[in-house]
Amino acid sequence: RCACHIARRHGINGLAGRHQDPWHDQCLHCSTNDTQGGESVFGDGFAIDQALRDSDLQAFEQLAHTLIPCRFFDRTFDIRIHKPVITLAHDGAIQEIRCNAHLVDLPSETVDAWYRAYRAFMRLARDPAFRLSLQMAAGEMTAFDNRRILHGRAAFNPAAGIRHLHGCYVDRVEYDSRMRMLQPS
Repeated sequence: RCACHIARRHGINGLAGRHQDPWHDQCLHCSTNDTQGGESVFGDGFAIDQALRDSDLQAFEQLAHTLIPCRFFDRTFDIRIHKPVITLAHDGAIQEIRCNAHLVDLPSETVDAWYRAYRAFMRLARDPAFRLSLQMAAGEMTAFDNRRILHGRAAFNPAAGIRHLHGCYVDRVEYDSRMRMLQPS
């Protein structure tokens, strides 16, 4: 079951974690929302990463260079990869973020340093300076870069009404290709 339909708070995260090549863009369309609560929460993962780089380079480096297990498992899939929380481009620019609730299986000599770095990152992710909260109304849609933007939701009261979102992902490589093909010659 999709977490967007569960009433409890859904902490800020990035869903790209378990995929080798995660989707670039995510769209959420609100078909119904007449309940109390349930504000969507978005965080700029790249701004958080840069703030961490500026304030705690050791924590930033730990998250950029430690491969962690990312896994999705159900009755039909067992997807496993190892990637860092922060992926850097060849020039050192922040390229993507993989932030999800990890149970990290690391060698004992690196566990303390990794969790210290992750806690520093999450403190910044909870800082209102990096967050935007909004209440989606029926008919509205949000679209965001799934490799940059963290997202979550406040709790809502299902007894007070119905809240229903539909989501989809867009592969930017395919999108860019389609746009080029639609251009007049």
